[in-house]
Amino acid sequence: MTGFNLPPGVEVHHIPGNRPEDLAEEKFLDTVEKMLEESIGEQRAAHFFDYVTKGDWEEVLYEYVTIAAGLSAAKANMEWQMQMEVGQNDETSDS
Repeated sequence: MTGFNLPPGVEVHHIPGNRPEDLAEEKFLDTVEKMLEESIGEQRAAHFFDYVTKGDWEEVLYEYVTIAAGLSAAKANMEWQMQMEVGQNDETSDS
């Protein structure tokens, strides 16, 4: 790429933020953020990523565990409701 005063042997993709691993990390975080927004809402996801940006890993872990527990409970509740519906359908089809 031209127009940059880079030392000999250094290319733009060597600069932090432009490296392939930086781009992959950014894509990963964007994907996680979108998934969290869909699961827990934009405001709570933004709150979570504020801790990530600040590097407050204790709060990140606490939020992660809280989010995971909530999602797990919601999943268990949905599975229970589906089992109840299937059980009711079985009872009505037996008659």
